[in-house]
Amino acid sequence: MNLEMSRIYKDIIEEVMNKLENEGEAFNISRSVIFDLQNGWAQKIRASAEAKNENVYEHGVYRGFNSYVDIKNPEDENYDSDDYELLEEEEGSNFLMCLYVKVHRTRTKYKCSFKQGFINIGNVDFAFSNAQGELDW
Repeated sequence: MNLEMSRIYKDIIEEVMNKLENEGEAFNISRSVIFDLQNGWAQKIRASAEAKNENVYEHGVYRGFNSYVDIKNPEDENYDSDDYELLEEEEGSNFLMCLYVKVHRTRTKYKCSFKQGFINIGNVDFAFSNAQGELDW
């Protein structure tokens, strides 16, 4: 992982965590869930960086994707079911992490404007400052 991407990862995670800490009480999000979410993201970033190093042959040919580390702890009973929904994520090789500017809903589609983020497709990171997209739900 290059220096610019690690800085972007860190900035986005810090901003999201700060907003969650400030506004989390209104949504009944406990500090422990916020801390677990932050640690989970950090673990996934480290696992992704390690997977990138493991998935390259001697000649630099990409071999594929290793799955991420699961951050759920079934032994911890202090969470509400709503808290687990925040921690549950689909296992997949592609992900997007960014800040959203606005979301506009029309029927089953969501038009989104994003800023300062990155998208990981096939273990290749792409940084962006502004992006737009449509999501089907």
